[in-house]
Amino acid sequence: MKKIKVSILALSVVVGGAVFASAKSSSTIIVSTADIAITNVAPLVWVTPGGYTPEALPLSPFLNITNLNPASIVIVNTDTKGKIYGVVNLIKDWTEVQGSNTVVKAQTSWIGTVSGSVKASKMGQPTVQMTIKANGYSSPTTNTLILNKDSSGGDASLNINFKSTSLPVPVSTNFLGVTAKVSGTSKINFKPGITVIPEQKTITETATAAVRLNSERELPMRVVSYGKKFGVIMQDMYGTGSLNSQNQFTVNLKDGTGGSSLQLKGQVAAAVIINPGSTNNITTFTTVAEKGKVEGQAVEGNGVLNTRP
Repeated sequence: MKKIKVSILALSVVVGGAVFASAKSSSTIIVSTADIAITNVAPLVWVTPGGYTPEALPLSPFLNITNLNPASIVIVNTDTKGKIYGVVNLIKDWTEVQGSNTVVKAQTSWIGTVSGSVKASKMGQPTVQMTIKANGYSSPTTNTLILNKDSSGGDASLNINFKSTSLPVPVSTNFLGVTAKVSGTSKINFKPGITVIPEQKTITETATAAVRLNSERELPMRVVSYGKKFGVIMQDMYGTGSLNSQNQFTVNLKDGTGGSSLQLKGQVAAAVIINPGSTNNITTFTTVAEKGKVEGQAVEGNGVLNTRP
């Protein structure tokens, strides 16, 4: 569910609040186009794994910020169905202490893919699975830069399987939102390719990966009503519905990929929306219960119409 800004002006647009009488019929219907906002008691929350720095990967003692060369490339994304995908070129510096100095004795350059998924059957409790599969080479070196040069070396491979069922822990906030970390276990298999780097069997380590922690309490939407029928656009999702005899509604919103969906149920009633410089009377959604899935994760909430957007 892509986060976009919608002007929250509860205005009747073009045909707002008009009563149309058909020339061929004596029946009339109430019609309106309105931007409204539903304020939830508690926010809808879900996480988005991914990023363009090593923190997006499961970091552990074997693979971490200290031993990953800055020339490494990390591109990891999550689609609307919760599928994790990406590419990496991981350049690891193998160091040793010589006297009072720490020197790079070898470097490994792996290139490959990232795959996985994020799921949650209960809101805010994600399971993150991530696999890194890469091949490349290792080379002895006394230089900390591996780019743009030939060298002798040996074939190297890397396979990391990470799984986390921990709750996301917020660590920082910036203009992009809240960054959190999830903790889990990495099972690591690698072949160094040269004797300077000791070969080990499967390594199991505690690891952490950064995720974006999404929190949506205010749900802006465009509602087009025509009699007992209506259409709704909320962010990048769309759906249609109708009212029953008790003025209750149900609408199923879906995005274009079929990955994210949200069912809205609630009550329609007359409301007064107060904006700076104007007061508008409109019949629209006044209470809403939401339930669905965003990026592979269950979300659920309850909200009421914000009469002072």
